[in-house]
Amino acid sequence: MYESIGRMGIELEQIKMDEQQMSQELSEMEQELSESETALTEVLANTEEEEKQLIIRHEELAAQVQPFYMTIYNRVRPAKGGVAVVAIKNGVCGGCYNAVPRQLALELRKGEKHAVCEYCGRIIVGEPIAIAVDGETVPVVYEVEVETESEIESEL
Repeated sequence: MYESIGRMGIELEQIKMDEQQMSQELSEMEQELSESETALTEVLANTEEEEKQLIIRHEELAAQVQPFYMTIYNRVRPAKGGVAVVAIKNGVCGGCYNAVPRQLALELRKGEKHAVCEYCGRIIVGEPIAIAVDGETVPVVYEVEVETESEIESEL
């Protein structure tokens, strides 16, 4: 019986120490939260005017887009991390990297039309449109390691 009372006393002391440590961590986290909220408020204040201009520009451009594509854009954008329109790159969709049918890829490269990817649902545009919107595109480069004859012989 005395052993259980002694054990409970030790456990009580341990719990009190844990409580002090957790309350200290909580106060540190609350301070960090308040600092982060202050920084966020400053950033939002600095970008408020730019945000208003971009919203106005978005509304102007949205009026020029066909309703079919606006519906797709509004549906796909939240689901795909904010990226609803991608450029075709080397014959593949810039969003999901699945191959686009060759005929469609040729039409997209001409810049005469845009389409919806069969796999990911994003709107695919050709390079001329992507360049007009984003500036110069960056080509996709695949790095392949090539073993030399001396490396192959050293493995044997």
